[in-house]
Amino acid sequence: MNDNRTRIEVLLRRVEDAGVREQLRRAIDDATEHRPLGLVFEEHMPEAIRLPTGRVRRGATVQYRDERDNYVWDVRRVRDGRASITRRDVDGSIVKNDDVSVPDLVVARRLGDPVYPGLTPLGTVERGGEKPHHIVIEGENFHALQTLEYTHKGTVDLIYIDPPYNTGSGDWIYNDRYVGDADSYRHSKWLSFMHRRLTLARELLSPTGVIIVAIDDNEHHRLRMLMDQVFGERNFLTNITWQGGGRNDARFTSGGIDYMVAYARSAARLVESDVRWLEPKRGFEEMSAEIERIWEKTPDAEAATKQLKKWLRDNAGSVEPGLRMYSQIDDMGRAFGSDNLASPNPRENLRYDVLHPSTGRPVKRHPNGWRLSEGTMHERIQEGRILFGPDETTTIRYKRLLSDQRDQAARPVIQVDRGGAARHLVRVLGSKDFPFPKDVDVIARWVNIATSNNSDAVVLDFFAGTGTTAEAVMRLNATDGGSRQSIMVTNNELAEKTAKRLVKAGVERGSAPWEAEGVFQKVTRPRIETVVTGSRPDGSEFSDGLNENVSFFKLEYLDRDSVEAGAAFKRVAELLWVKAGGIGPVITERSGAHAATDHYAVCFDADRFTAFVDEVNTRETIKVAYIVASSEMTFGTVKRALREDVLAVHLYENYLSNFEINTGVAR
Repeated sequence: MNDNRTRIEVLLRRVEDAGVREQLRRAIDDATEHRPLGLVFEEHMPEAIRLPTGRVRRGATVQYRDERDNYVWDVRRVRDGRASITRRDVDGSIVKNDDVSVPDLVVARRLGDPVYPGLTPLGTVERGGEKPHHIVIEGENFHALQTLEYTHKGTVDLIYIDPPYNTGSGDWIYNDRYVGDADSYRHSKWLSFMHRRLTLARELLSPTGVIIVAIDDNEHHRLRMLMDQVFGERNFLTNITWQGGGRNDARFTSGGIDYMVAYARSAARLVESDVRWLEPKRGFEEMSAEIERIWEKTPDAEAATKQLKKWLRDNAGSVEPGLRMYSQIDDMGRAFGSDNLASPNPRENLRYDVLHPSTGRPVKRHPNGWRLSEGTMHERIQEGRILFGPDETTTIRYKRLLSDQRDQAARPVIQVDRGGAARHLVRVLGSKDFPFPKDVDVIARWVNIATSNNSDAVVLDFFAGTGTTAEAVMRLNATDGGSRQSIMVTNNELAEKTAKRLVKAGVERGSAPWEAEGVFQKVTRPRIETVVTGSRPDGSEFSDGLNENVSFFKLEYLDRDSVEAGAAFKRVAELLWVKAGGIGPVITERSGAHAATDHYAVCFDADRFTAFVDEVNTRETIKVAYIVASSEMTFGTVKRALREDVLAVHLYENYLSNFEINTGVAR
């Protein structure tokens, strides 16, 4: 250890608070890490957490409710509805305000001050029977990700996010401030903002999980370097290019390009699992359906072939060029094409005779010989996969069936006009409240590709915006009868122009009229409800709806001292349900020694666990069992009595302590 490092360690030992000492050590390590070719950026302080239900009292930490600054203040005194608050400035001096109205303050927590998340139910739509609920959370995504570490660590199959592009037009908020092009630190703020979230997101991915991040030219190069840093450059999978439009009056190129950068949790695990990203060739499904229709009406090979060739001429632009060679129909109604059977290189063992079935003479052979071995050739002849001419003077060809050509490696280029997504959202909601939504079909396509058509995939989007990812996942379920589950997280941010308009009109931040203009309340929730129910918020009909379940929640931060012991379980009940898969009813009350649904159970009294164990072990649908126990020994005793396929989870009697976040220490 060098002299500087030794000095730092000596100084760190003087810090009495172990949590603060660990935070300082990690910050110093990050700042001094040697990255000669890596991404270097200034790490900005994380956003503070507000606890609206917390009580402003002596010893609490607070912020101004109207967000006049983003400092966290210490409350020194509260008397007759007035508070005295102080904070330490960057130069070490003390800043005071001895007369602040308590209603003007809100309890807040700095990084390192524990908070306890809870999910408050906002509503449910149930049309999907026993399918898992799609989870939609209104809340700040950094702390939502910390919360999801408890419920979904290592279990998410795909993360798709469309974060702020940092265009300089005030398109995102950092520490309660819109970040515009006048901010000289906007790039490092964006990197700091993204780095914390991506680091948490990585822990949620399953061993074969994938993350896709949408971005444009403003931060694309920085994002790639950041992703290399967080996920490892060996886990880079692809850079998908989306040409979604363009401007003819542009000076250099028409632009209009977005990107989707994809990384694996472990590319090596994907290879070991023989994961391949395949998708149907363009026009395959339509061509197959047309062939089926033709054969049903005209079960004659020659006549059906003529009709197929005409259809291919009329639809040439919508069918992959490689499929057009499958323009003939055989006597079984199968489309096929013929391929060369000559060996690419001369080989003596491939120079054998193939007899014509009618003349009995050897057919014309290429000088190099045949592509297939003699044994394989005879097998293919028996299967009817070798095409003979009228006599032996015509060489043979290989019969390739269209049905064998369905899939191809995914093409990392998208050419879909973005305007269609905006028009679709207008059809759903009947308004233009969000100008740049993503395309549902494009997202659905890549969800399917990146999860290898897994119909039970768990998909997370923690920049959910308008809810496009949720709709895409639901529509995939409708297509193949799947039970995919989406988890959506979005704040209720207002566009900068809308916020300025409301401030000018005297609307108070955080009031009901203010919140009604936020993206969650105005777009995300009504869009998802409309897609599932088929009815718009105004009662008009949009569609027949979808057979899906959705639960909406608000992420709230609980003040441990403000939650009575009797109410503690109720405040965390929804989190236990989410961790158990989000299926069926929620166990909301502590009643008796245990409670159970068809999918999970809670043992409230580990000293009386016999009936709990009997019920869990006899109901095979129960896959998760929560055991409230004061010690690991007691928990272990109950766990060992349960079926091996049951996930046993230890809960401490002080329920909130199971969900402590914001400590600043990696768990």
